[in-house]
Amino acid sequence: MQYQLRVQGQKARYLKAAQVAEMRAAIERGKQLKQLEREQQRLRAKMAQLVANTAELGLELPD
Repeated sequence: MQYQLRVQGQKARYLKAAQVAEMRAAIERGKQLKQLEREQQRLRAKMAQLVANTAELGLELPD
């Protein structure tokens, strides 16, 4: 049995049954990576805000 994989903007690929689990795992890893990148951006913005607040108060942050 073969499964057809469609990726937007690319030709369809046919996968063997054994490859389906590998592709699903790769897709899940990609989703987790995107989630971690969003979290990292959020934390960087929060850190920038904290640095701005401490500078406004005249405090210094340790390096």
